[in-house]
Amino acid sequence: MPRFIAPAAAFALMLLAATPAAADAPRVVVSIAPLHSLVSAVAGDRAEPHLIVPAGQSPHTFSLAPSDARALARADIVFSAGGATDRFLESALDSLTGDAVHARFLDTAGVQTLRARSGGAWRHDHAAGQSNEHDQTDATGHDDHQEAQDESSNTEIDPHAWLAPRNAIAFVHAAASQLARIDPDHADGYRANADAAVKRIETVDTALKERLAPVADRPYLVFHDAYQYFERRYGLTPVGSIVVDPGRPPGARRLSELRDRIEAQGVACLFVEPQFEPRIAHTIVEGTGAGIAELDPLGAGLAPGPDLYPELLQRLGESLWGCLTGSGDS
Repeated sequence: MPRFIAPAAAFALMLLAATPAAADAPRVVVSIAPLHSLVSAVAGDRAEPHLIVPAGQSPHTFSLAPSDARALARADIVFSAGGATDRFLESALDSLTGDAVHARFLDTAGVQTLRARSGGAWRHDHAAGQSNEHDQTDATGHDDHQEAQDESSNTEIDPHAWLAPRNAIAFVHAAASQLARIDPDHADGYRANADAAVKRIETVDTALKERLAPVADRPYLVFHDAYQYFERRYGLTPVGSIVVDPGRPPGARRLSELRDRIEAQGVACLFVEPQFEPRIAHTIVEGTGAGIAELDPLGAGLAPGPDLYPELLQRLGESLWGCLTGSGDS
C-alpha cells in the first residue's frame, strides 16, 4: 500500500532538499574570543563558529563543558591560540577531533612571536618598546628584588600574540585560506571577508598609534604579563606584573616589592583584569598615588562575533590612555 505524505510534510521535505547550504557549511570551533572574532569575520554568513572559552572566563582556569566536547567531535576545523593559553585543550584535541584540521595561531605563517618575560619585574628598554612588534626578542629582565623562582631564563613563547594587530592580520588571511580549502565553493567570499576585516584592523591600529603616543613613556603595572605584543607595537612602558602565574596569588614579599617599585619608578597606574579578583590591587596602590584601571586581553563584556576584536583593541587603548593621563583612573 503506498505511503501517504501530508501536503505540509511534503512541502517541508522539498524545502530541505532545495536548501543544502546550512547542512554543508563547515563546522568550525575556536578556542578563545579574540580568535573567534577574527574567524567569524572571515566566515561571514557562511558558518557560525563555536566559541569554547567565553571572554569573561580565563583559559588558564577553564575546563571543557560537554557541549564543547560535542562541538570538537563534530568539527571540520579547530582554531586555537597554541602555547600556554590552550593547555586545557590539548588532550581533548587529540581524543575528540578525529580528522578535523587544527590551526594554531602561534603556528600561522606571518605571525611573529616573542619570548615570555620571566618573573613580575622587568627592566624597560623604551627604544625596544618602540621597535617593530615582529622582532623576536628576549624581553626577560631581572632586578635585585625578583623572587628566586623567577630568576631563571625563560625560553617559553608568550602566547598572547593576537594582541599585535599585524599578527591578527596574518591570522585572518590564514583563516581565509583554511576555510577555502575545506569549503572551496565559497573561497571568494572568505577572501573578500578577510580583506574587509584587515582594513578594519588597520584603521584601528593607525588610530591607536596616534592615541597612545602621548602616554608611551609613562610606567605602569599589569595584573599578569599578557600585553607584551600590544606594548611593543605602541612603544609603551610596562615595568612589571602583580602575578607570575595567574592561578597563584602573590605572596607578601611580592606585594612589598610591588609597592617599592610603584614609588621608585613613579608608576602611574596598576591594571587589573575582569577574570580575576581585583581587591589585592587596592592594597598594593594604597597611599602611593597610582591609579587603578582595567585591561583585558580577551574581551570580557563584549558580544562574541566579528566586532569583538577591533573593539578589544580600542578598549585596551582607551583604558591605557585614560588611566595614564589621570582622566580615567579610580
